[in-house]
Amino acid sequence: MGHAREVTELSDKQLRLPDGRLMGYAQYGDAGGRAVLAIHGTPGSRIMIRPADQFASQNGIRLIAPDRPGYGFSSSYPDTSFAQWVKDIALLLEALKIDRFWLFGVSGGGPFAIAIAALIPQRVIGLALISPVGIIDQEVRQVWSWRNKLFFSLLPRYQILAKPVFTIARLLITLGPDLFLKIFSLGLSRSDRLILSKRHHQEALLAAFCDGLRSGVIGMLEDLRLFANPWQLPLQKVDMPVFIWQGSRDLMVPKKAVFKLADSFRNVEIVRLPGQGHFWIFEHFEEVLTRLVAVLDKDGSSRQGLSR
Repeated sequence: MGHAREVTELSDKQLRLPDGRLMGYAQYGDAGGRAVLAIHGTPGSRIMIRPADQFASQNGIRLIAPDRPGYGFSSSYPDTSFAQWVKDIALLLEALKIDRFWLFGVSGGGPFAIAIAALIPQRVIGLALISPVGIIDQEVRQVWSWRNKLFFSLLPRYQILAKPVFTIARLLITLGPDLFLKIFSLGLSRSDRLILSKRHHQEALLAAFCDGLRSGVIGMLEDLRLFANPWQLPLQKVDMPVFIWQGSRDLMVPKKAVFKLADSFRNVEIVRLPGQGHFWIFEHFEEVLTRLVAVLDKDGSSRQGLSR
């Protein structure tokens, strides 16, 4: 077993894994509260979850936000797998003395959250997925947008192009953030552009992107590879309550892939968000956390609901 050490802020720590790699993570909210493991999107890092800190503190929630491999303070792991990710997460949970927990994943963090739920389902009380990357197959490929085709087909197929594209984007985020936001917003829906017109949301997005890409773009390259290929996960074992929030105007993930993913689960509720886009979560962390931790524990004991 490794050991945890502080990095910068009090909430930022690293766990040294048995093979020498480091896993960055942060804890927000109530240190003695109900444990919720929160998986960030692509690109991003643990600080993507920071806006939920105050609500979590006020409502007895302990948020644990790990950096995925190659992002933030986590070491990269070339040719990693979802199974390896779950092994790393199990070590983090052991270090933090967490047995059972609630789980949610945002966007590109969705498949990683699903991997946890599929491979250690006995420990997951409930799963929330917000605008997740779904199952990519031929049927989905027939209906996706140019952005979906670029990110989920062309760049994974031609990774020799993906690295310079992501490297340029990384430089632009750092050196010309306002220009990056203008370019980034071109392919977004009106509802997403409205959310990102607010300065505090712009700052939160840029901070998460900058922090996530601090050591390079290998995390994004690995995400592309994992998303575009068969996941090889036993989705039939995801038997806890699953909630999926999906906006009708989300142009960043293929919606058909999300609904195909939902069909894989036995106990799923889809929360459709008319007129909403990919970044709906920026203003609705409270709703997601409230719904998630209201789920009954498997032993039948109820958990007290959260105040709104």
